[in-house]
Amino acid sequence: MYGWQVLLAAESFGDLLSRYKYLYLVSRQDRLLTNDMHKLRDRVARQRQLLVDARETLGGGGASAPTSWTGIRRWSASARATSRRPTAAPARQSNAWSRLERDERGLNDRIEALERARREAEARGAAAGPGTITTADLGDSTAGRRRGLVIYPFGTTTGPNNTRIPRHGIGIKAPSGRPCA
Repeated sequence: MYGWQVLLAAESFGDLLSRYKYLYLVSRQDRLLTNDMHKLRDRVARQRQLLVDARETLGGGGASAPTSWTGIRRWSASARATSRRPTAAPARQSNAWSRLERDERGLNDRIEALERARREAEARGAAAGPGTITTADLGDSTAGRRRGLVIYPFGTTTGPNNTRIPRHGIGIKAPSGRPCA
């Protein structure tokens, strides 16, 4: 039956609507099946082309394939050497990575030693080093009238992994409990 015959054979308006809906759903399902069929056809064509290419590679390789044991050994050695080449770069990267980790541990140890030395000097009451500021350095600023150690400067500084850290002021170390103003 044609679609118009199904619609004209309806006995009521409700029957017409249900028949129309049925035809719509059938056509939609047909469209989905057609799309699936086209996708499968394209997939089969791609796989067929891969098989044809593989067959040509295998068939054409007969002329370049070694025929003597010496040729086979030479070909095998070159294949092994070629297969080792890509693994050399990761080995070098791994060695470089381990050197970087070792250097990082060394730097962290030095930083901890310097920090321990700073704390010991502070506990003994040793005068602060070149990191102190005075009112002459800062003019009439409130923070400048108090002496303290500059923790970080004003402006953008470079952090780990070349990250940029914007500083909108300076950091001054002060004893705990001391009022800010």
